Amino acid sequence: MKMGRQSIAIAICDQQCHSKGRLDYRNLSERLLKSSLFKEVVILEKACRDRNGKLDGLKGKKVLFGGCPFLEESGLYEKTFQDLCLKKADFFTVDIKTEIFDLYEGKENIEENLYRKLVASGNILARREPFEEDIIKPDQKALVYGSGFSGLKAALRLAAESIPVDIVETHGASLSPGYLSMILAEPGMITGLLEAARKAETITLLPQKALKEVTPGEGGFIFRKAGGEKQEYGTIIFAPEREERPAGEIGALNLTQLYARIGSQEALKTGAWKGETVFILDHKTETGPEIFSDAIKAAEYLRKMHCAEVKILLRNARVSIPGLQELYDDCRQAGIIFIKYEDSLYIKNSGSGFAITGVDLQTSGQFIIKDTAGLIIPGKTILSPQAREFARSLNLRIYNDDYSQSDSLWRLPNESNRPGIFVAGAAKGNMDKRAVEEDAESLVFSLRQRLSPAGLRVEEYIPQVDKDKCALCMTCMRVCPFGAMVKDALYRVAKALKSTCRACGTCAAECPAKAIRIRNLEYESLISGMRALA
Repeated sequence: MKMGRQSIAIAICDQQCHSKGRLDYRNLSERLLKSSLFKEVVILEKACRDRNGKLDGLKGKKVLFGGCPFLEESGLYEKTFQDLCLKKADFFTVDIKTEIFDLYEGKENIEENLYRKLVASGNILARREPFEEDIIKPDQKALVYGSGFSGLKAALRLAAESIPVDIVETHGASLSPGYLSMILAEPGMITGLLEAARKAETITLLPQKALKEVTPGEGGFIFRKAGGEKQEYGTIIFAPEREERPAGEIGALNLTQLYARIGSQEALKTGAWKGETVFILDHKTETGPEIFSDAIKAAEYLRKMHCAEVKILLRNARVSIPGLQELYDDCRQAGIIFIKYEDSLYIKNSGSGFAITGVDLQTSGQFIIKDTAGLIIPGKTILSPQAREFARSLNLRIYNDDYSQSDSLWRLPNESNRPGIFVAGAAKGNMDKRAVEEDAESLVFSLRQRLSPAGLRVEEYIPQVDKDKCALCMTCMRVCPFGAMVKDALYRVAKALKSTCRACGTCAAECPAKAIRIRNLEYESLISGMRALA
């Protein structure tokens, strides 16, 4: 059945960055509107840079978006999908750069093929049916332990899937290590997520002392609340914040204390950071990647915002972490001094400041830093005592006295040692913002499989790339028959485009580093799915 003109709106990037130049989009728009398929056409000038609010009027409509692989890699498609409050069945993307501009010569030829491609894609979108809404059993709640960034992200992602969620509120996540860049960029981020959780109809926030004990139930877990009443949950998500150990030197600050000083208006008034500030990394224990990144961002912030003289002492500069080399270069240009030191440092607190003596690894000469205004030594992050106690009540294993998953498992989906209990965010390890958001997506897949094993959708079988193993050899890009494998601009590894991938498994089979797996197609999940179908 042919759809009416009112059914679909179309947004098209004008591909100004392409060498073949700008088309006659006025003529193209008129042709599309005459096709009786599209009601509205929006031409975006360099969609990857600035939309200028041109898409705001498309909220609630079916939207076809013609763009390029970069728009998916950079997350603009996902942001547009969320901003327009669309359902999955109402949003469709097509790569007009690769399939049209790169393929055809001559503007007239490009325009004709672009028109046909958009009409064909529009017909696909017009016929798409809404996905089933009853994949999750509505009478089964999920319990999220943790109201930090990872816990709130996981809860909101589950609520978006119409899964009722209770959140156990835990202590001050906004100052947890690993999130400084988010705090400085978005000061009200945590409070904004909390407000969104309070407004969500399917989310309830509980105080930390609300749950007393847990027993296994027929459909999941039964908690006895403080008042004596019982609540059954189909699954539990363990997503507590982590806390930082003390700096290890009397008078020195760890990152958590530094964040509190940065956020204190009183500290700004007193000019506490006008003197020389020294960061010591890899002191006694190696500094983890996200903490390393946070320390450098804090140093840059103090240098630029408070005109502080900053030195960073370190043993291992792991600048191979995505984005860290650029940050490292920015800090040097801002006047921050980096000193690589040998194994030991002599640190003395004179009362008015610290004196630090060590050996410069590059010159083999001794250096002395006197009367520092502040000394910052990041501490190792661990699960809080409250989180440990809750984990013990669930009989969850704590590996290496820190994490709820073993080292060999923490990058895989969120299973714990107990069926029905999943681990997310900081409980798995120090994770940056992007990793936490990806983890929330993975959690939805795992949880949906738990509550309704036969309810998995085909689109969820997407290749997952292990960032530690991928060497960006581009084998997957060469062998993919659909052109779905591209370079992740941020992490410099391979990545699958969801809009193009058909989950054929060729990339996983041909990857020489065995860095690619197909999500939800592991042996255990296949067996679980077959049992559910049987």
